[in-house]
Amino acid sequence: MSRIHTRFPRSHHKGDPFFLSKPLSYLKSEIRSAALSIWQDNWDNGETVHSTHDVVPRVSKKPVGWNREDLMLVIGHGPFSSYLHRYDLRTHNNCSCGEKGDPMHYATKCPLTLSWYFQTPTVPYNYKFCHHLASKSSK
Repeated sequence: MSRIHTRFPRSHHKGDPFFLSKPLSYLKSEIRSAALSIWQDNWDNGETVHSTHDVVPRVSKKPVGWNREDLMLVIGHGPFSSYLHRYDLRTHNNCSCGEKGDPMHYATKCPLTLSWYFQTPTVPYNYKFCHHLASKSSK
């Protein structure tokens, strides 16, 4: 304690400049809550791919727990012709079978990936299909 008094003369101790009206844990919780709120607002209103937002509508500090393959299918990032074409890494977005090479094509229709097939979901059930993958992977 004497070191503190030596470094900071008594004139600097008038009034406690570090007095907090609330406990530190409360302030941390408020900051964390505000940060998550800002993050959620950015997630809801930002320029994100909406298919990902549909499957994961809420931000969280907890990892989703998906495996790599399910994650690539849901967000569309991976070795898919449509994704590679978007970044000019391929001259066209067609699969080798001739159809558009998006993740849903490879997972449900492509004859070259027959052993990994899922049943093709109809458009209204596409969200539920991806959401089911997410919940299956996190268990």
